[in-house]
Amino acid sequence: MEGESCGVGDYQSTMAQVCAAQIRDWLQAGQRGEALLMNGDDARPVRASDISVLVRSRQEAAQVRDALTLLEIPSVYLSNRDSVFETLEAQEMLWLLQAVMTPERENTLRSALATSMMGLNALDIETLNNDEHAWDVVVEEFDGYRQIWRKRGVMPMLRALMSARNIAENLLATAGGERRLTDILHISELLQEAGTQLESEHALVRWLSQHILEPDSNASSQQMRLESDKHLVQIVTIHKSKGLEYPLVWLPFITNFRVQDQAFYHDRHSFEAVLDLNAAPESVDLAEVERLAEDLRLLYVALTRSVWHCSLGVAPLVRRRGDKKR
Repeated sequence: MEGESCGVGDYQSTMAQVCAAQIRDWLQAGQRGEALLMNGDDARPVRASDISVLVRSRQEAAQVRDALTLLEIPSVYLSNRDSVFETLEAQEMLWLLQAVMTPERENTLRSALATSMMGLNALDIETLNNDEHAWDVVVEEFDGYRQIWRKRGVMPMLRALMSARNIAENLLATAGGERRLTDILHISELLQEAGTQLESEHALVRWLSQHILEPDSNASSQQMRLESDKHLVQIVTIHKSKGLEYPLVWLPFITNFRVQDQAFYHDRHSFEAVLDLNAAPESVDLAEVERLAEDLRLLYVALTRSVWHCSLGVAPLVRRRGDKKR
């Protein structure tokens, strides 16, 4: 960092690392019995689920998660926009259902077998391609799943497939596997619910395909679930944190701000939205006042989320070289 100020990139990378290091220190102190949370006369060690990092955006969340991952601290990002249908697991589930519905179609079945949830590598699939008997065995296996789907529904079929293929065990043995398994089970529940209202397997596949193309992040049923709150640091958008409380809070990027590139503001009398294409100085000033007001509102929300502790990442930040806005 040069002089008295720093750029956005240096600020964010440094604060993410400092945040992760502080969280590591708190967790290690908790393990030693040196960091305790009081509940009346009782005290217990600090654990990961007590800690929340508040951010503005997915990009900020990714920086924090990366820094925590480097220190082997598991975390989860909870955004108010995440739909389970936006995940890789939703797309893989679609390929899987298509293969179960038509296992005799080689390309469809091959796509399902190549999914990460099935756990096969390229050599496994190549071996199947060159072994007609082994391929026929897989076709029969998936035809069996099709019969279960037709007779008992999509959830029993998925349970049978996951059990036979050890999908849960394989996922939990990999990094991020608990997150992925949670999403798979969530999608399975939504499929089961939708399946009771649709007339055929084809209709359910179309339903899933449509929800992948047009996920509704505002639908509470679609919002991604927390896989386990026991061992995870939560990363939450400030917007989503409104009205909630967290024992220990970190705000690593709280002095970050948006550059007001457009003279967009609301008229002080009519409250109508105004975009001054000429960017007159008075219009730019009004837009900057609104930007600052919104930043202060978010700051208030963020600062009032913690119960016991709140750490802030503060620096004399400039957006561009020679820019005096801080």
